[in-house]
Amino acid sequence: MSEEKKKVIKEIDEFEEKVEREAELKKILQYVIPEKEFKKTAEFVKDGFDYVIEIEEFFRKDFFFDWLPKKIKKYLKLLIPFVLMFIVLYLPLDINNEIKKALALFVCISFLWALESISMIVTALFIPVLAVALGLIKDSNPFSSFSNPIIYLLLSGLIIGMAFRKHGIDRYLALKVMAFSKGSIKRLLFFTMLITGLLGMWMSNTATLALMIPVILSISKEINQRTEKDYTAMLLLSAGFGGAILGLSTILGGNPNAITAAFLRNISDFTFFDWTKIGFPVSIILFMLAYFIFIKMYNVKEEKIDISNLILSAKQQKLSVDQEKVLLIFLPTIFLWIFGGELSSFLKLPLDFYRTEVIGLSASILLFAFKLLEWEDVRKVPWEIFLLVGGGLTLGQILIDSGTSLYISEKLFILFQYFPKWTVILIIVFSAVILANFVNNSSTVIILVPILINLSSMLGIEKQVVAIGAVMATAISPLTPIAIPSFSLIYGTGNVSRKEMVKTGFIISIFCGVILGAILFLINEIFY
Repeated sequence: MSEEKKKVIKEIDEFEEKVEREAELKKILQYVIPEKEFKKTAEFVKDGFDYVIEIEEFFRKDFFFDWLPKKIKKYLKLLIPFVLMFIVLYLPLDINNEIKKALALFVCISFLWALESISMIVTALFIPVLAVALGLIKDSNPFSSFSNPIIYLLLSGLIIGMAFRKHGIDRYLALKVMAFSKGSIKRLLFFTMLITGLLGMWMSNTATLALMIPVILSISKEINQRTEKDYTAMLLLSAGFGGAILGLSTILGGNPNAITAAFLRNISDFTFFDWTKIGFPVSIILFMLAYFIFIKMYNVKEEKIDISNLILSAKQQKLSVDQEKVLLIFLPTIFLWIFGGELSSFLKLPLDFYRTEVIGLSASILLFAFKLLEWEDVRKVPWEIFLLVGGGLTLGQILIDSGTSLYISEKLFILFQYFPKWTVILIIVFSAVILANFVNNSSTVIILVPILINLSSMLGIEKQVVAIGAVMATAISPLTPIAIPSFSLIYGTGNVSRKEMVKTGFIISIFCGVILGAILFLINEIFY
């Protein structure tokens, strides 16, 4: 058979498989959700059933200078960051020139991100360019942070996530887990948070939410027909918080995790397990607390709805051969990510052989070797994430190398030196919560973590505890869609009002923030 015929047959098979999969999903969900409902989700979901185009959109434009005419607002947002930069540059501050220039860069980039004057990704690319123009990077490569090993770990995680979506493993798990609720609204709430969280540990939270939204809207329609209450907003917000909180368990749970891990790697031999041993237990506690807060806030009773069709369909779902192959590659990868260092020591093998990015890329190569992925699939990977992380790491490294983070830390030390440690930790947690609602979670850790690493040494607090704690604080921060990109998707459905998001986010951030501060304090006192 000629190559051309083989190609045509393969394309026909793939098309038939896609049609069959979509028909099966429509049967499982039973309801065909109107297309207009999905158009509200900012183009993250196609036809309600296809997987995600992972574009992290923000609603920041609607939250600043609403009262100004459009053109004035546009130019004002662009002008303010640069005016502030020049003010810092020419202020008669009693600091050396390098610190002054780094502070000016820091202020400019922070406001460009906060006001979203230009795209966040373009701002990240602007960091090394502006740093060179200010003379902050002279001898070294201004783009060296864009090849940081953590970027390759992120790449491998995104490729594995792509394999999950291509072969429907994420949908398979979502339906299986949702069926465990057996129609109980309390259980439905729990399993909505759980499956979003479990997927969010290894995949983009935005992609996970886009997968779950059609399922949630479909089930909510059934709930609303059979009960007096509308639980749609509750289920959507719980999915958002579930993904964000359980995503703290691993380095792959979000961009802020990866950025913070990269900063910690620069000062110590920080591993995947070092993150997980703090992130996993703390995220479980915060997850359960958030679950009980949702029950109390929305007064969830022991009500049941009929989801027998979904349960029956979930029982009929069987793992395909390709799905089994993906899992056989994925599960050992998780094991090696967590225990690879200890295993290499036991077997007396070179530690570099078990570096997390090497393990992740090896798993990615296996997915291609077994024809589970093709290069066309990987084109859907959101490459802009690597530019954001690279730009953020460049800014962080400039703050460290110029002595700016040390300078700011010394000033903060004067303020906090007589405070008890638990008070300082609480201040850090709530500072991160507040800041994330103005500049989003990734920008928050880029701004705070380099400073906190220096400050923690002065105050006698473990660096890992403070740095990871700041990331955790951003996960419980969403009062607005600005804080975490996946919440833009929730807000974009039109089923959650701004008032409801602020109210829910405020209560969760207060209660979880206090508990998080207490846990971090105990971890620091007992284990370090």
